[in-house]
Amino acid sequence: LIMTMGLSARVLVGEGLSGNNVIVELLKVTPSFIATFYSAAIIAAVMTTANAMYISASMTFSRDLLPLAKPDISDKTQVVMGRVFVCIMTIISFFVIKYVPSIMRWIMLGYSCISCLVIPLYGGVLIKKATPASGELGLGLAIAGVLAWEIMGNPYGISSAFLAIGLGTAGFVAGFFSNRKATE
Repeated sequence: LIMTMGLSARVLVGEGLSGNNVIVELLKVTPSFIATFYSAAIIAAVMTTANAMYISASMTFSRDLLPLAKPDISDKTQVVMGRVFVCIMTIISFFVIKYVPSIMRWIMLGYSCISCLVIPLYGGVLIKKATPASGELGLGLAIAGVLAWEIMGNPYGISSAFLAIGLGTAGFVAGFFSNRKATE
């Protein structure tokens, strides 16, 4: 539904809408029942995306990163630290959204961040030559590329998701030349 909103707005309102005004203008001219339905779809998409991202990042932090710093960390401490991580990230997200209020830009950034995982994750499953360095380099280059591209303001109108996939692939392949052996 959300993807059809831009096309619907152009049909109902006409040409010349800026990207940040499409949803507002569409909701103004549609019947209240449909506007409510669209609003609910937008809120659901934002909430589920944010929820999944916070939980995924929390699990990565508490289950993967914390044990590297403290190998004997208890499960209870991992759960508490995961919750603290979510609270801190929520506060940071609030301030980021407050000062850069384009919600569509942040949704696209979220999907770009998710695309950073595509090559290292599926490449590691499908290709037997993949090493831990493949995953680390692929993910590291993809994340660095997305951050740099977003800071530069998405030059040439190219989404950072494409950059993430390209750099992720380059890092993944570069990891093949590592002297580390492939894992099971």
